[in-house]
Amino acid sequence: MFNLPTDLVEHLRRQLTFINASCHSYDQGFPEEALRIAVALRVLFHDTKKSTSLLTHLSQKQSVRLISTIGLGKTDEQLGDSMVFYTAPMLILGSVPSKFGSRPPQLGRYPSKLVTFNAWWNEVVMSKAHRLSRRDVVLSSANQDGGAHVDTAPNQKTLQLKEGIGTYTLAVNGVDHTEKLTDHHFPMLRQFGYEVLNSPEITGLLQQSSLLEVFATVHVDVGRYIGKPKHEGEVKYGGHGLVSNV
Repeated sequence: MFNLPTDLVEHLRRQLTFINASCHSYDQGFPEEALRIAVALRVLFHDTKKSTSLLTHLSQKQSVRLISTIGLGKTDEQLGDSMVFYTAPMLILGSVPSKFGSRPPQLGRYPSKLVTFNAWWNEVVMSKAHRLSRRDVVLSSANQDGGAHVDTAPNQKTLQLKEGIGTYTLAVNGVDHTEKLTDHHFPMLRQFGYEVLNSPEITGLLQQSSLLEVFATVHVDVGRYIGKPKHEGEVKYGGHGLVSNV
């Protein structure tokens, strides 16, 4: 049993509760709630010269491990000059325009691995024109795309998240309706929320089994649509495949 400061454990409980609530709202059809997940993740994990993350306050950042369900298993530095293109599965399968309804991220559908915090935070989870780690996605969302701040001149990584990787086509009564797949940070942040809430070494810091049970149920609705699609029809996806090496 850890001997952690009670006030810091309470702050951890609050942040996990925020993530839990935003995950639930996301699954109810409000994908913009992903930006709130980003803010909570920033509070938990991001250190700067002027601010200290909650995990660092708890002296757990170097020892705690989290589950990883997406990504290349390597950091940008580890990938070096290799040409690797990677798109997380939910960006192809789940990031459809809200006009037609949307499916949730993949959550627990793929095998997970337990990794150190640094490996999780810096793992490349999208590689296109720019490589993006979980850290990049969280900070772009929180600092530039409205989670906590809005930047009128976002950087290229933020633009890559927002602009899309291909198209989504829904055939309704024989007529194809095509739109771009955009806002990829939303389903990825939902996936990150799932990973954090299902990482026992994070939730275990709460030291209270009654609280742990709350966070263990976040992934229950993994197979259903977010909201209801307005039309029935055949779905087609264009753009990049999941992963390729050049």
